[in-house]
Amino acid sequence: MRLKNFLVVLFLIAFGVLLVACGDKVEPQIIVEADFTTVVGEKTILNPVLMGTKDEDVVLVYESSDATVVDVDQTGFIQALKAGEATITVFVRDNEEVKGEVKIKVLPRVTLNDFAPTKIELSAEEETMAVGTSMALTVTLTPAGANNTLFWESSNTAVATVVNGTVFAHDFGKATIKAISAINKSVIGEIEVVVADTGTDGEVVDAAIAYLEAQLPEYVHESFTLPTHPNKDITVVWEDIFGDEIEEYEFTAEADGTDTVRVTVKYGEVEKFKDIDLLVTVDLDNNMHAKIPLVVRYLQDYFAALEGEVKGDLQLLTNYIGVPVTWMSNNTDVITTSGKFIRPDNDTNVTITASVGPGMLLKVHTFQVKGIGYTADEKIEYMKTQGSLKHLVDATITGPVSLPLLDDKFGAEITWASDKPEVLDAEGNYVNLDLAEDTEVTLTATVKYNVAGFEFEKTVDLKVTVKPLTATGKAAILVLNAVKEGEINIPKQVVYNNSEIPGKIENLPTSVEDVDGVTITWYGREGEFNTDMEVLIPRISYTPTEIYAKFSKEGAEDVVLAFPINIGVMEGKLEEAAFTARTGAFGGATHDKSLGLPPAEGGTSATLYALGFENFYFKSKFPFTVNEVDYEWDFYFFFAPGNVIEWDETHLKEVEGKKVVDVEAEGAILGPQWGSTARFFKNTTEETIYVNLAELTTLGAQATADLYTVFVIDADGKVTTGNVSILAPEEGVTQIEIPAGGMAVNPAYLDGPMLRPFGQKDNVIEVISINWGNYG
Repeated sequence: MRLKNFLVVLFLIAFGVLLVACGDKVEPQIIVEADFTTVVGEKTILNPVLMGTKDEDVVLVYESSDATVVDVDQTGFIQALKAGEATITVFVRDNEEVKGEVKIKVLPRVTLNDFAPTKIELSAEEETMAVGTSMALTVTLTPAGANNTLFWESSNTAVATVVNGTVFAHDFGKATIKAISAINKSVIGEIEVVVADTGTDGEVVDAAIAYLEAQLPEYVHESFTLPTHPNKDITVVWEDIFGDEIEEYEFTAEADGTDTVRVTVKYGEVEKFKDIDLLVTVDLDNNMHAKIPLVVRYLQDYFAALEGEVKGDLQLLTNYIGVPVTWMSNNTDVITTSGKFIRPDNDTNVTITASVGPGMLLKVHTFQVKGIGYTADEKIEYMKTQGSLKHLVDATITGPVSLPLLDDKFGAEITWASDKPEVLDAEGNYVNLDLAEDTEVTLTATVKYNVAGFEFEKTVDLKVTVKPLTATGKAAILVLNAVKEGEINIPKQVVYNNSEIPGKIENLPTSVEDVDGVTITWYGREGEFNTDMEVLIPRISYTPTEIYAKFSKEGAEDVVLAFPINIGVMEGKLEEAAFTARTGAFGGATHDKSLGLPPAEGGTSATLYALGFENFYFKSKFPFTVNEVDYEWDFYFFFAPGNVIEWDETHLKEVEGKKVVDVEAEGAILGPQWGSTARFFKNTTEETIYVNLAELTTLGAQATADLYTVFVIDADGKVTTGNVSILAPEEGVTQIEIPAGGMAVNPAYLDGPMLRPFGQKDNVIEVISINWGNYG
């Protein structure tokens, strides 16, 4: 019995007892285990619980929807018979309406015989061989992908021997060579070889090396004598990895791995050497060298069966026949490392990487798959059933209605038309305030999707019933007009714990003066706002969302208005506003997405670096030109945590009347930082201090090339010292001065040209504080 199922049943029993204890009437019901997956041959017992009756004579009956897949007897004992799916139903005899079901998925059990060949064919490039030479036979297996582990035999070992498919010629004559499947010994291939004496000195050496290598054990699990060559005119020398000559290989391994030996062979005027990796194993019965290829083959077959498309969760085994397997995905937003499939908006290519085996034996294999997203029609259907159009399907309208202009899941643009604009117009306004009877209006949404490669434009007709104006509708109209006229202030942006941007929407009306009995309830999307309309989550990227006003009155239908709002720090889309230095990764893409963080703009590789942040960030507006067009945008500069040091009087020494940062002072040096993060050195004193450029890297700045700079801002954010190269400053520049309350900024790795204007002299930077906790 599985412990997790026992705990589920125990919980449900306790829950049922609690309900009965509370006096609630409980209908008879059967509680069974949760659905589960097993493999062919596995057995277990179901433990259903009958609740809601005290009849002790109740008899439970067990049935399988497919007894050829999963068989069950009347004690609940089940056995998985073959791959497939079956549902076990447990019901009360004479009362089949009281029942419980558990779905069981049975996976096939793979055995070595599944990989055996059905036919072995041998062929050779030459009809004859020279004495002392070797020749590798060509092996053709049917089927082509069958396991290629073979046993080899020679009918005349005095003439020729064979090791792992390589034939070694010893004397004149003929021999029949056999290849026997290691898995199915009834499958045999044969070929006759003829031995003759031919070849140059170099060819003899090459053949001798091949011969010696073939004499080595396939897997080394004990000490052994290194082989020699039967031709006494051939000189053979073996060496270990330290260059010492050896005749015996000493087995010292404590784990499966490889060990290298060198063999040097001389014949006539030719001498050659070869380094040979020995496959070392501590247990022939649990040999990773043999098991790893089987696991790789199993995984290749599994992914081949997918035919490149993923539409559901993957079964990513983490251990198979004793071989550990770890997984990576280059897009965990679609397929996680545990194989969970998260359906993307559009078809998305994903690379799945399997690392098979332990330690130094690890083999890496990649599999390219496509996560299947939503088609155009499926996107429209989602919008109607779960998304931005759901509230308009067969809706009853009693006041103004929100018509979304942007779908919040797929990002599709939406425009509207109304067949009765005199009643309900294309902006959702309730126009005919004197409407006397229910009126059907068709709102037509034109949905335009602009993602490259998946573009579409479709229209959706939504029939709504507009009812005569109610009190809640009238109140909604009055509030909507007040918002448009600016009498009610709904900000365009609110941000979590930001010193410059409000984090709470205040002074929202809860009633309407001219409409008695109507109350207004304000709320945001779940998890984004609390009941006081405070933002609950930090977001850096531009993050459009909505807040809602619900108008209620007893006896009248509720009316809900939606108002767009941005809860991100940035006021525009990423491509229009944000540039940042690369920072260290904090949990990868999941962390990046969960906090609304954009990828850094680092341009040295294809890696997307997660964006970190300190307890402040920079914002500045400066002009730039692209293709002779002038722009002026707000730019943002975010930082990794832990990259700020504050200097006070204890960190200073007086030199020629100046207060200079002392590199020998305790606590003056900024601790180690990730190579590409910006560094900040803040002057917390009430006077100007100085820093020697030659000591700045010792104090913690990043400077490994001339392009690494430092600039200085004063307490008001004005750049007092523009970008100065730390390693190659202008002639005569040896120090920088930091005004009281100001800071020196070392942008570190400058991939993007849009960072440099932050450090231009006289530029003004807003230093904006945030309190987002430690998300690093």
